Amino acid sequence: MYVSNLHGLLYLILIVLSGNILASVGLDSDHSLTLHDWSKAVEIIRTPTDKRKVLCVSFLLNDPTNAFDTSVAKGGGVASTGGASDSRDIVVTAGIKHLKFWWYQGHNVQSQHAMWGKHRVAKRSTVMCVASANRDMCVSGSSDGDLIIWHKFRVSYRS
Repeated sequence: MYVSNLHGLLYLILIVLSGNILASVGLDSDHSLTLHDWSKAVEIIRTPTDKRKVLCVSFLLNDPTNAFDTSVAKGGGVASTGGASDSRDIVVTAGIKHLKFWWYQGHNVQSQHAMWGKHRVAKRSTVMCVASANRDMCVSGSSDGDLIIWHKFRVSYRS
């Protein structure tokens, strides 16, 4: 398989449930996120993530039998990836002072910054790791030792 990243590869992970999608984050100045379909040897998407260093990339577990609506509040409006029947893969990237959720349809990529709410002080810390608990939930660990539970892109618990 050919992984196309001109500046090097920082992280590479595999979606376990669907089994054929790889995600990589490059060492370029935009820390580009690239999704690959390794079974077809093709690049699906490539998009810049953040100028700050990306330290981890993870997929939210994708259980098509338990899909959720990825609607999120953005400036009073609502954005959606397609509704309750949506079973698209959601990728999470995180690192120095950021955490972001990504999804795609075809070659169109959308993203949502994590919504920290009253936990904005935690936003100043570095997110070191992310693990998926289920389709609409993940847990992140920060450089200051906090565990944060994310539910539908929002903080639901911070230790």
